[in-house]
Amino acid sequence: MQIKGNTFIVTGGASGLGEATARELIRQGANVAIFDLNEEKAVSVVKILGPNAFTPGTVDVTSEEIVKSAIAATVARFGKLAGVVNCGGVATAAKTAKPGKSVGTMTLDMFDFTVRVNLIGTYNVSRQIASILVNQEPLNEDGVAS
Repeated sequence: MQIKGNTFIVTGGASGLGEATARELIRQGANVAIFDLNEEKAVSVVKILGPNAFTPGTVDVTSEEIVKSAIAATVARFGKLAGVVNCGGVATAAKTAKPGKSVGTMTLDMFDFTVRVNLIGTYNVSRQIASILVNQEPLNEDGVAS
């Protein structure tokens, strides 16, 4: 796939692996939309990356409507999409059980939050992007991103 000139969405793009991915895509000449829950950090990263970077604001990957709106803003800004790199996630770590204690163990709320962000959020973004990719005009004569 040709990176240069194509547009990618990077979830979790305001820090860690997502930020590194966004930086590399920009370095290779791509347009990048950063989807992140931390809008302040996303705006800061966009300022560093320059005019080929964009953030549609706070993006909660678990929200169908927020992701839909963020994708629409990205398409309005850059046009056709070439793909998504899902780096958005949380690292919730706790023991399932401790002998004689319940304090410090993984609660159901913690587990639910982790699954919603890491699994459901990734699927939510991927399915919405996939729907756009299969329905937009091909990016080149072979039907793939050039």
